Amino acid sequence: MKLEAMVEKMGVYQPNMPTELLEKAYTFSKDAHANQARASGERYFVHCVAVAETLIDLRLDLPTVCAALLHDVVED
Repeated sequence: MKLEAMVEKMGVYQPNMPTELLEKAYTFSKDAHANQARASGERYFVHCVAVAETLIDLRLDLPTVCAALLHDVVED
C-alpha cells in the first residue's frame, strides 16, 4: 500500500488526522529498509507496510500505525 492510500484509508475514520507524522514514519522506515530483502527477494519494507495496513483495517490510531511502520527499524 502506498502512503497516499494509507492516508486516504485512515482519513475515513480520522478525518482531521495530521498526516505529517504518518509521512515521516513511512519515509523513515522505507529509507531504513532500502537495502534489505527477505529470503524470497521481496523488499523488507513490504512487511512493515502490511503490518500498518492491518492496523488501519482495525481502525487503530495514528501513533499505533506509525509504530507498525517503524517496528523493525530499531533492530537495524
